[in-house]
Amino acid sequence: MRRILSFLTAALAVPAAFSAEPPPQDVITSTAGVTMSGTLTGRTDTGVELRSQSPTGAVVTQVVPLDNIERIDFANADKLQEEIAKTTKADARRMLQRWRQDEKFIDIPESPAGAVGVRTAQLLLEAGGTENVRTAGEILQTITDKAWSVVDKDRAKALTIESLRNAGKVEEAEKAAREYLSGDASAEGKAEVSYYLALVLADKYRIFIEDNPRWQHDPYMRPQRQRLYNEVLDNFLASYLQYGAPPEITPKSLLSSVTFLDKYGEHDEAVAIAQDLTTVFGTSPEAAEAKKFLENN
Repeated sequence: MRRILSFLTAALAVPAAFSAEPPPQDVITSTAGVTMSGTLTGRTDTGVELRSQSPTGAVVTQVVPLDNIERIDFANADKLQEEIAKTTKADARRMLQRWRQDEKFIDIPESPAGAVGVRTAQLLLEAGGTENVRTAGEILQTITDKAWSVVDKDRAKALTIESLRNAGKVEEAEKAAREYLSGDASAEGKAEVSYYLALVLADKYRIFIEDNPRWQHDPYMRPQRQRLYNEVLDNFLASYLQYGAPPEITPKSLLSSVTFLDKYGEHDEAVAIAQDLTTVFGTSPEAAEAKKFLENN
């Protein structure tokens, strides 16, 4: 069973006086089999701080040594992913506050800090801006270095490529993407990184065309253009063709391929992919954009 921290903030919690049930608590099970319930409030080098209520009603805080902990069942385990999935870039600052609270627990097994951090970084990158991009990069580095979850580490490595691109470090982004795709990563991660690589290569293709406006007449430039063009499309379409691709990535990638194809003269192909997008991913925000494209074409 996954054991993860509650995503709900204290500000959104129902006051105890009006609640039919006590608020969910974090539960520590010691190596001796003793359980302790309360709220994790802090972290030291060797233990975690647990605030709880004593039998007499007093609120006490104790430091439980990590060596004495068998496991931690974090509160509201079933709600975290659902709550995270509902967030948008408008929630970026709130998520950042949550990350600051949870970051201290990132290396503890079953801690959700990595998942919170990855989503926070995604939202910051979507919000844009130099400071947000810088902060996203720092969060992703922390997850890569310290997270207990290999899944969170993998997701952070993938998103780091988009972070580098947004920071203007295009060459680093391309290198990192190619290294990731050549390694032993998950199908989900490879589909996501293929999309990020396609965005990098699309920018590279734009610059190539601007620098070589007469490429059609240059026997040396024609094959270079063709290789780059095909690689852009191959990576944009990778998530659509790959089993296990993240559901939120595929419509983004398809819409980007529509824009790319239409911009560079492949109008019929752009229309065909837009039609696929509206059919297969009809409820996605990208499908709405594809429908507008089809209405105007």
